[in-house]
Amino acid sequence: MEKRGPAGAARYVSERSYRCLAAPSETEKAMKPADRIQKALTNPLGRVPPGQNLSDMMSSVQPVNELVRPVEQVNSNAFAIMAVPHQMADSFLCQSRQLPEKTPELKPSDAKYGAYYLSASRLNHGEEESPALLVLWTKEKDQ
Repeated sequence: MEKRGPAGAARYVSERSYRCLAAPSETEKAMKPADRIQKALTNPLGRVPPGQNLSDMMSSVQPVNELVRPVEQVNSNAFAIMAVPHQMADSFLCQSRQLPEKTPELKPSDAKYGAYYLSASRLNHGEEESPALLVLWTKEKDQ
């Protein structure tokens, strides 16, 4: 796991995720969306004590839908990785947030996997637990 590498992490952000950004503040208006995302990834690192391993402060979030399948991996205590059916992937996109849920009933036998994965984690600061961070992953262009 790359430690404290928001610039490296920001390279993997799709332009499709720019719709997830809130309206820019006055100081952010001149910034490109990719730079705003990198800044947002950097901000919480100030709360992580120097020398502290970030993965030690993270905990995984488990799936709540039986169609979203956990994937076994070595960092499963810090973050969960789940396979998402192709038919459900659009429901994780920001442009779908305000739409009424219109996902048709998907039978497990009809679910197709292999193109979309979801990582889910929380940052824990002592007694404080952050909201879950869900990130949808897929291959886009050559990445």
